[in-house]
Amino acid sequence: MKQIVFSLLASILLVSVSSCGSDDDDKKPADDLSEDITNLVPAALLTEMKSLGMPIHGGLTPPDLTGTFRASPLELKASNIEGDPYQPGHIFTDYVVTFFDQDNGDLTVKVNYENAPESGEGIGSFISGTDNKFSVFAEINASANGDDARMIQVTSGTITDTGIKDLYYSLFMLDNGDNTSGYWINDGSGRISADEDGFSEKE
Repeated sequence: MKQIVFSLLASILLVSVSSCGSDDDDKKPADDLSEDITNLVPAALLTEMKSLGMPIHGGLTPPDLTGTFRASPLELKASNIEGDPYQPGHIFTDYVVTFFDQDNGDLTVKVNYENAPESGEGIGSFISGTDNKFSVFAEINASANGDDARMIQVTSGTITDTGIKDLYYSLFMLDNGDNTSGYWINDGSGRISADEDGFSEKE
């Protein structure tokens, strides 16, 4: 079932991503990303994220990310949502993310986040990076206003002793469930946000 959902998402994104080329191109793994990441995130989705300005830091020797970090103020940078009520420059509620149980042997890390009124936890999270730069790719189960959803989240930045420099955060919806509250975005859509002041403190 998971593969069907990912294949559907890739098909949706291919419509809007002219640089994806042929189906064979869509299956090519991204450079310096583990097989787990390329299995989790379709190449078309990676291309869409990059086209919207999301930095992706490849590499197989990521830094230690253990800790909780707050992106404040969290500013919308880009969206692929037609008629999105939020425009670039909009400020969202703080994004608070916790990384724990990192294993650089198999390039995994656990992720929890809060972005009121929503919160969620990773059900499969993988890390890439080199030196102090990193990207975390997570399949997330989240809830808000009584509605559950499943999404792909990517967080990128440069780790320091006191926080994360240039944190970027992307969210692309896989399954917004019943969405009775109307809170969640549509399946296949996504947004890119970043810490507006360029630094996310470690809590």
